[in-house]
Amino acid sequence: MLMIRKAGRGARVSLAAAGLAAGLAAPLLALAAPAGAATGPAQSSAGQTGYVATGAQFRDVRGMIFGRNGAGFAATQAGIGGSVSLWAGGGRGTVVLLGISTGTGSAHEPWSPGISVYKDHKLIASQNDASVNGQTCTAGVCTPGDSANWPDQQQYRLELFYNRTAGNVEFHATASNGDSYSGFYHVGGGLSFGQARVTTDFGNTPFDSAGYLAAPSAIKLYLTWSRAGLTSYSGHRAGLNSWWVHSPLDLVDAAGGAMPGSLFNGGTAFRTALIP
Repeated sequence: MLMIRKAGRGARVSLAAAGLAAGLAAPLLALAAPAGAATGPAQSSAGQTGYVATGAQFRDVRGMIFGRNGAGFAATQAGIGGSVSLWAGGGRGTVVLLGISTGTGSAHEPWSPGISVYKDHKLIASQNDASVNGQTCTAGVCTPGDSANWPDQQQYRLELFYNRTAGNVEFHATASNGDSYSGFYHVGGGLSFGQARVTTDFGNTPFDSAGYLAAPSAIKLYLTWSRAGLTSYSGHRAGLNSWWVHSPLDLVDAAGGAMPGSLFNGGTAFRTALIP
């Protein structure tokens, strides 16, 4: 039986003081936050770490995540990955999540994207369901469904866009060579996506950490996001730290802890770390 412990707010540590290479909180290039940028208090998540934006209606969330060799995390996790997501109606409402992940059982396993839609914490649609209208394009040849398996050691771009006219959330996952997995899910018009997340993930859903098997013995660099951005319903495009509120998400109630470092590159990038 997995021993669960709570990494509460009081357990928050200084990633800069941990002395990780490249420094999670001391990047080489740190641009000033835009005027009016609002930082909220840290929030807890049972399955994710990263950043959550609130205080606006978001029609688009996007970013690029670097695919590391999953075998380097075999001692702590069954798999590694990250996602972008749009949330309407609070945590028990509609959640549309586009993620990408890999296993840790052997060296350089491929990374695979996937789409998931939740309502009241229940999965109602996922990749290969007809309702997500998905297709995989490889070297210019497109086939229905999700058959994407991409090599590690590259950047993957993920994006969700709420087309309010059609009532669809469109999704696009793209590898560095242009291969892609894309489609759309009909959520209906009139939804208010009041929360957007850019995260690294630990479970089968954004609400669990089932894949986090054991805490690391020391703070360990996890995954890195870059070119993260949001677009509001009014058309305002920016990084995570604009006039909307951005808050760090700390993983809790898992086998180990996880937290994001400070935003850098104008609020478009951040690193995450596993903590004991």
